[in-house]
Amino acid sequence: MGTLTFRRKSVCMGDDAGNGEYTIEMPDTATLGDLMRVILHGGNGNDWPIPYTGANSFWVIKSNIGNLADIFTDTEGEWHIACLACTEDTPLNDLGITWAFGDRGLDPADKRSVYNGYEAGYMTGKEIKEYLSDAYSRVGPYHEQTAGTKINIQRFKRIQDDMRYRVFYNDGFIQIMDAETDAELYWISYIKRKPELAP
Repeated sequence: MGTLTFRRKSVCMGDDAGNGEYTIEMPDTATLGDLMRVILHGGNGNDWPIPYTGANSFWVIKSNIGNLADIFTDTEGEWHIACLACTEDTPLNDLGITWAFGDRGLDPADKRSVYNGYEAGYMTGKEIKEYLSDAYSRVGPYHEQTAGTKINIQRFKRIQDDMRYRVFYNDGFIQIMDAETDAELYWISYIKRKPELAP
């Protein structure tokens, strides 16, 4: 019997209530495909399986040995598993997986060049920090209110100066994504002028 830990990215605030780390137990005869089906459907100690989120259900299963598989729905809403690290019938005991993480992603066939109303491009972490250095945070319903404080870019720990990121941005929002997979890292709302504070 082999064990590994599993977490995944949540999809909404209600989902966060069940957020945790789960220990998945797999028999010695299990394959990579068996593990992916447990991550997708639950069981074997996994109480937080991959959820169906409509036509954009697309997940990347990452691990300590690299990306394991894409789990996604087709246009008919049917689930598919595409193993990346090796074939589906590879014995788990041969892989040395100790942890797995379900991250949100985009089907490469469905990637858009940019959302309507946004510019698209690539920036290094240093360039993102410089871009937001004079930006103020926006909060509240639809991000209409301004907090009057500059954005503390240091709290976005996954933005590294020497890393390259894909970005969608306009004059009020910036989406920061992994440059290779388009997996979303941060969605930041901002304003580039100092807000007028109420007396």
